[in-house]
Amino acid sequence: MRRKSKIVLIMLTFILISSTSEGVTNYKPKGRDPFVSLIEVLKEKVKPKKRKITTPLQLFELDRLKLVGILHLGNKFLAMMETPDGKAYSVKVGMLIGKEDAKVVKITLDKVILEKSYIDFFGKTHKITTILELPLKRRF
Repeated sequence: MRRKSKIVLIMLTFILISSTSEGVTNYKPKGRDPFVSLIEVLKEKVKPKKRKITTPLQLFELDRLKLVGILHLGNKFLAMMETPDGKAYSVKVGMLIGKEDAKVVKITLDKVILEKSYIDFFGKTHKITTILELPLKRRF
């Protein structure tokens, strides 16, 4: 029995000495750790944000909304958008519309310029510009 305890003590001492010696290296990956699941890494990067719905226009797909008019008030513009159920809402610069949360960037005499953001597979954010134009029969 004493012999076994001596062997265990020697092995523990060896492990303790070898783990603190300079010859042991620790793995420190540069960039993404290949031993961690890529899916887990992407889940952390691309967490879906909670949407805050501030207008009824955020309940519809962007292609289902229709630009029906633009009001020019001094140096500001307001756009009138119509939902599929026939209700009209005013839109100003900075508002979010559509299920994609497209931001109204600019309103001119005949169009509304929107900007949508999305995150690709690699975690990079990209922006897409969409232009909604007033139908020709409604222009001045």
